Parts: sequence; C-alpha cells; structure tokens
Amino acid sequence: MPGTTEPHVVFDVAQPERFGRGGVPLRFVVLLLFFIPGSINWLASLVYLPITTAVLVREKGAEQFMAEDAKRVTDLLRWIIGIYSYFAFLTDHLSFDDPHESVRFRVSPAGAPTVGSALARIPKSLPSVIAFAVVGLGALGVWFAANASILA
Repeated sequence: MPGTTEPHVVFDVAQPERFGRGGVPLRFVVLLLFFIPGSINWLASLVYLPITTAVLVREKGAEQFMAEDAKRVTDLLRWIIGIYSYFAFLTDHLSFDDPHESVRFRVSPAGAPTVGSALARIPKSLPSVIAFAVVGLGALGVWFAANASILA
C-alpha cells in the first residue's frame, strides 16, 4: 500500500537466555531422519502452496479466500516457521498448541489475489530459493557449532 510504513510480514523469536542440553540429541535425530525429506518437502511447498492458493482463489473468489483461508495459510506458515525456529536454535521451546509463545509471525494480507498472481509466486521465488540454499549450507556448519557449544 502506498504511503504505509507498516511491514506486511513480521517475524521475531523470543530467544532463551540459555539452551537446554536435552534438546541437542533430539535435534540430531531430526537432522538425520528428516533433513533430506524435509528439504524435499520444503522445495515441494514452494510449488504446492501457490497451487493450492490458486485453486482456492479460483473456486471461492479473492474476497472469500481472504476472509476464510488467508488466516489458515498464515497459521500453517506459523507452524512451519516454529518448527524451523526450534531446529535452528532460535528458540528452545516447540509448541504446536500455541506457536505464539516463542515465535511471533504476523502477516497482514493485502490486495486481491488472482490465480495468475498465486502461480506467479513459483518462478518469482526461484532466486530466493537459490540464495536460501547457499546460505543454508553455510548455516548447517553453524548449526553443528551451536550443538557443540551447547554440549560443552
């Protein structure tokens, strides 16, 4: 919206003063069991979330989608971000019941989505995906260092 300074997306994590050692082995299990499938699922979500949005916008119309489904999509993203925040040592608390406890994620949907705009998210996100993959590989090294420092 022209003239507004409020961001459409806000993300903040309440970091603990100290991380518990008990979560480190669990994060290793998550890494070993879910890292590759999780990466594949993350890549798939870049396609199926826009496609699902396009289908819902086509079936319901933009206004009904914004009224009924925009909050559901935001809640799904909040849940996913909560899991990634726990895994990445941004927080030491994982809550499926109330992800607001440790992760603040707010989206202010605006505009009128169309099928074309939803599907256009797929090619528009490719540069970000490539950058995220490069940074993610470096972050994996930092993740191992964080595990070691918590155990030490």
